[in-house]
Formats: sequence, C-alpha cells, structure tokens
Amino acid sequence: MRNPFIDLKIIMGELRKNGKKGISLRLRLLAFLSALVFTIVLAFLMILMLIGVFSNGRSESSKLIENELLELSKDVYADFGKLSRQGILLSEQLTYNISQILLDNKLSYHEFQKHPELIETILDSQVDNLSLSLQTAKSSGIYIILDSTVNSHTKEAAVSKAGLFLKSTEPNIIHSVEANIRYLKGPATIARTRGIELMPQWEQEFNIDAYDFYDTVIKNSKEQDLPLSKLYYWSTRITVSAVGESGMLLAVPMIADDGTVYGICGFEVSSMLFKLAYSPDNIVFPHIFATLSLIDEHTIKINHGLIAGNYYMTSHLTDRDMTISENHRTFFNYTTEDGQKFSGLHQDISLYPSDSVYTNNAWMIGIVMPKEELSLAINSKNKTIFGSVFLLFMVGMLMAIIISCKYISPITKALNGIKTNGYSLKSKTKILEIDDLFEYLSEQDEKLSAQSNKSISSLAHNTATFENFVERISTLSPAEKAVFDLYIKGYTAKEITETLFLSINTIKTHNKRIYEKLDVSSRKELLIYFKMMEEIQSKKATHR
Repeated sequence: MRNPFIDLKIIMGELRKNGKKGISLRLRLLAFLSALVFTIVLAFLMILMLIGVFSNGRSESSKLIENELLELSKDVYADFGKLSRQGILLSEQLTYNISQILLDNKLSYHEFQKHPELIETILDSQVDNLSLSLQTAKSSGIYIILDSTVNSHTKEAAVSKAGLFLKSTEPNIIHSVEANIRYLKGPATIARTRGIELMPQWEQEFNIDAYDFYDTVIKNSKEQDLPLSKLYYWSTRITVSAVGESGMLLAVPMIADDGTVYGICGFEVSSMLFKLAYSPDNIVFPHIFATLSLIDEHTIKINHGLIAGNYYMTSHLTDRDMTISENHRTFFNYTTEDGQKFSGLHQDISLYPSDSVYTNNAWMIGIVMPKEELSLAINSKNKTIFGSVFLLFMVGMLMAIIISCKYISPITKALNGIKTNGYSLKSKTKILEIDDLFEYLSEQDEKLSAQSNKSISSLAHNTATFENFVERISTLSPAEKAVFDLYIKGYTAKEITETLFLSINTIKTHNKRIYEKLDVSSRKELLIYFKMMEEIQSKKATHR
C-alpha cells in the first residue's frame, strides 16, 4: 500500500506547479471526495445533535445528582423524623419522672424552683434514661434543660439553666455506655459518682443566651394547647459550649398534665455526625457536598445549616450564604457572598408536620459542587464525542487522498505514455471510457499519418523545399542541435531525455523550436527529411 503522505506531497506539488494552468483531474477528484466526507461528517454531527447526544453529559450528570438528592432527602427525612419521634417519647418519659419526684416530695414545680437542692436529685435520676436513649438514637448527644437554676442568687441567674448534656464520641456506631458517653454539661458530682468522663468543654449549667430558640419554645408551649408533635423545634446550627463542635438541636418541651412547662429536652445532630451519615459517595464529582439549611426565597442560609462533604472544600462555606439563580438547563447555580460559583440541585424538606407551630421555617436539602467541576464532567463526555467525530473526519480525508491518487494513477500513467510514445499503448488502463478514447485517438492518428505521409512524400520530390530545410539546420542552437542529432539517429523523446539528462518538458520546448526553425509541422515530416539526407549521403559515398 502506498504511503498516503507521499500521495499528499504529490498532490501539493501538483497544486503549486499547475495552479496557474488549472486544476488537475487528481485535485478535482480529491476536492469532490473531501466535500463528500465533510458533508457526511456534518450530517452525522447534525444527527447527533438532533437525538440529543451532546446533551447526554448534562442529562447523565443531572440524573446522577437527582438520584443522589432523592436518596439523601429520603434518609434525612426518615432519620430526622425518627429522631423527632424519639424526642417526643423522651420528653414524655422525663416529664413523667420529674412529676413523680415532685409528687413524692409533695411539691409543685413553682415550689420546686425554690428548692435548688433537689435539682441534682432530679437530674441524677434521669442519667440512665438519657444514656439508654442516646445509645438507641442516631444522634451525637442528648440533653435536658430545666427551667430552673442553682445560681438563683447570681447575676447570671436569668440566663443560667440547670440540666444535663451527654455526648457520644462515636455517634455513628452503637457502643456501650462506658465506651462512648461523655459528660458535657451538668453537676460534676453526678459525673464523678457514675464514672462518666468530663469533656474539656464541660460547664455546670446552660447559658440560654446561646440558645436563641429556648425562650420561643417555652413561650409557645405555654401559650399553645397542642400535642408535643406540633411543638417540637429544630434549631439552626449552634455551638453548644463556648468552644467545641457545632450542630443542630431538637428541642421538645416537657409539659406536665397541668400545663406546667418543666423545660426542654432533645437530641443533637452534630456537624461531624451529619458529615459521617450524609456525605455523598460520588467518584465522578470529588468535591460534591450535601447541605441541610434554611432557605429564604432565593437565599440558602448555609451559615444556619449543616454540610456533609469534603472538609477542605466545605469548611470555608459554613459561615456563608448562597444566592440561588435558576439554570434552565437542569441545574441550579449558586453564588456565595465572595463570588464563588457552584452548581447543583436542591429541594424543600419538611422537618415538621403541616400544622406545626414552626411549619413556616423552610428547610432545604441540596447536593452542590463547584461549577467548574460540573462543567468539566459534562464537557469531557462531549470532548470524547467530538474527538471521535474528528478522527472519523481525518480517516475519511486520508481515504480520499488514497482513493484519488489510486484512481487517477492509471490515467496519468497512460497520459504520460502518450507524451512519450504516442497513442500506441503497451498496456491498457482497464478503464473502459479511457481505453475507448485512446483507441479512437489512435485510429484518428493513423488516418492523419496516412494523409501526412501523402503530403510529405511530395516533399521528397521538391528539391527547393529540402534545400531550404538543410540550410535552416545551421540556425539551431547547440542544445537544439544536440536533440536534433539524436532524432536523426532514431532516438525517441524518452531516450533523448535519458541520454541528455533533460526533462521531458525541456525536450518538448526544444522540439517546438526545432520545428519552428526548420519549418516542419510534425516529427514524421522531420523523419522524411532525415531519410532524404541519409539517401544523399549514401549516394555520395557510392560515387567515391
């Protein structure tokens, strides 16, 4: 098989050489085949566009994120719903236990608040209940806050509330109490008595200034005659202690039968637990993350919610909001306050029943990633398609070059043969139309030769014409005389090119000038004169 690059060089050489004369048959065929290849590839691209192949990358990514979001929303809805129900049961149990203690001591809750020495007794009696509930819940912590304080005579009495807060050091795995329960808030004597380790952030009481929801939950519980299922509340992200891990708190009021509100209790979902439980497992988008946040019209309040994903990617987002701009091509676009661009999908998620006191608190669950990462994933698929189409085009062009050269080769070979030897071809082109044409031209040439021979034979009897021919020989240049002498000896044009190391075009030029100077019209006429010269020389030699 011929090297296509050699064929391409030949074609480019022809284009440079014959550009002024016209376009060769080879180039015309190449142009036609190139146009055909281009048209086919263009039609193929249009078909791909019409059937939506180039939007497959976006569609596939969208489907992937939609499925991820669907599974995430189901998990969060189920887990937070279950935790809410467990919080209601916990509230009912704690309320009953506190009521029994008050009943045993023949005290009302208002009277109890005047006996802070009983606070530790009440809290100590709830440790086992809290520990067991924490171990059976998907939670990082559990707490109880009484609407009372042992610091009633201090300046902080108004914001200081007694209670307990137990933390699980491995909230995603259920272990025994000794293995994972730590003491974050409450009387230190209870922790020492029960052998529970104090956390470095330990504090004796809760400072409700850090719990902006506390007063609201207590107030609504006193004013609204509703079941606990309508009164529980999910806080925004807060830090339980002055230093430490942040998280969301479930706050369920503890309401006695007589309507007295003892305080609140509930569970914690820490930032770490949320990350361990809900981080998207997606290798296509390495920096993808999930968020559970408040949503206000076109703003996602990430600084009030939780994030699950790559820490290095999301840690700087925990104190920023995102503005939503809808993208009509499937995804939403999000922009942070400092101009960072993200893309993804989100949907509303309900953490409360439809008739809850807090049903107007709008929460969303979303799957988000850097915008450039999504674009890269989508474009990589399209690049593969475009690369394949380009490869197809290049293969088509390569075949066009090979075919044009191979198809024209027998024709050019035959034409070159005509230039050298006339129409008497030793081998046919095997192209019917070309062979018929050459046969016709050969017949016509024979007829013209017969007529020419008649005309030329008369020249042999015309002495003046012959003498004129002989005289004109002296007008030939040395180069023309060299070609002329070889013609006299019977050399063909091809043999002359090989003997004098000249190109066929140079020989043609010399031929033209020889014919003009000698006043002959064809090579056959020239041969007649040669024959006459030989006869004259032969006669002279005989007379000697």
